[in-house]
Amino acid sequence: RGLGDVYKRQMQNLLTERKWDAVIEQFGSEDFSKWPFTQVGAAAFARGRAYYAANSGKKADADLRLALEFTSDPRIRLSILQTMGANRERVLGNDDLALEAYQSIAASKTATGSAEYFTGLQGAARILTRRGDYAEALKVLSLVDAERLGGSWTGSMLLARGQTLDAAGRKAEALKAYRAVLSSKSAHEAHRKVAETAIKRLEEE
Repeated sequence: RGLGDVYKRQMQNLLTERKWDAVIEQFGSEDFSKWPFTQVGAAAFARGRAYYAANSGKKADADLRLALEFTSDPRIRLSILQTMGANRERVLGNDDLALEAYQSIAASKTATGSAEYFTGLQGAARILTRRGDYAEALKVLSLVDAERLGGSWTGSMLLARGQTLDAAGRKAEALKAYRAVLSSKSAHEAHRKVAETAIKRLEEE
């Protein structure tokens, strides 16, 4: 147990310093299934994140699955699922599996005010929108009231809604959502710029 704690601290330090290659080099051959079960989840998640950052999609997915199996904390599970979805979407290019992970987040009844939860909703909506399943994408986004979230998440979620409505050809509703991003005092500057560009494009159509 003590040795596992030492290894975990080493991995966390390397992750904090974004030394992905060092994590893989030092722990790539480690069989976490032989570690004390209380250490498996955190160790597999740490290495999974390193593999994801290094674009080793299949190895990342295997570690993240293992991490999920050995993790009970709701917030950490959402974080694992969020990383899993991002890896499947961006590295493996598998929207089916990515959507599976994101929808598991959307189905959560706990930690629904967390960044992991909001990011998961956006991930699910993004893939559903790509597929043309706009109604389902909007249903997922409606699981939270963007106007009441506060902070930069208000602008972020409103922008996601606008982009889905935009893709669905619902111009008036999309413009309303984009303008709400601009009127949100807490919206991130990057979200404002995306909304401004979209408004200009729609108004010129």
